[in-house]
Amino acid sequence: MTGIVGYLETGSVDPNFNLAFEEHVLLSRRDATYLMPWQNDNTIVLEQNQGAEAEIGQRFVREHDTGIARHTTGSGASLP
Repeated sequence: MTGIVGYLETGSVDPNFNLAFEEHVLLSRRDATYLMPWQNDNTIVLEQNQGAEAEIGQRFVREHDTGIARHTTGSGASLP
């Protein structure tokens, strides 16, 4: 890997698209380090080993029309 920093932006607020894009870059782009800013719609993102029922306030999710997505690379959960 070189000292090059690439910039990639999806332009999407769809959490499933953004997470898939991030995973694709992680697995296929080895030529540089990448800065990838993205923003999701109102979403809770769980890491691959978190249990949704134990980790999420279901009442909050229903009351705030919050989506749930799973991050396959193991990030922590983040509330909107």
